[in-house]
Amino acid sequence: MTKPKGKAFSDVKWVNIELTEKQGNHMREVYADVEKLLSDWQNLVESGYKVTVSEDKYNACFSAYVIPVGEEHPNKGHILSARAGDILKAVRGALFRHYVLFDGVWTDHERQTIDAD
Repeated sequence: MTKPKGKAFSDVKWVNIELTEKQGNHMREVYADVEKLLSDWQNLVESGYKVTVSEDKYNACFSAYVIPVGEEHPNKGHILSARAGDILKAVRGALFRHYVLFDGVWTDHERQTIDAD
């Protein structure tokens, strides 16, 4: 049996950033309107990302994962994640991290200073 081609799941770099209280407040302001959330979600998918949401029973929450699609993608090899008490809040957290904290580029997330001011 041949091994599947592609990057092994263990080779993925996870981008998990805990928000500060200030960043959480800023996120709620940015996505106070559900239409903005839905628009950004659609734009994210249209720009080459897959967004998956699943229930995390162990942590009693929902997780949203943003996965770049394609070999030439600038965030290739990374998965951005966010967790929250419901599906929309998990997606909101992922969108905020992608668009506001990282300005769409999370490949160098360990060296970035994150501030949502």
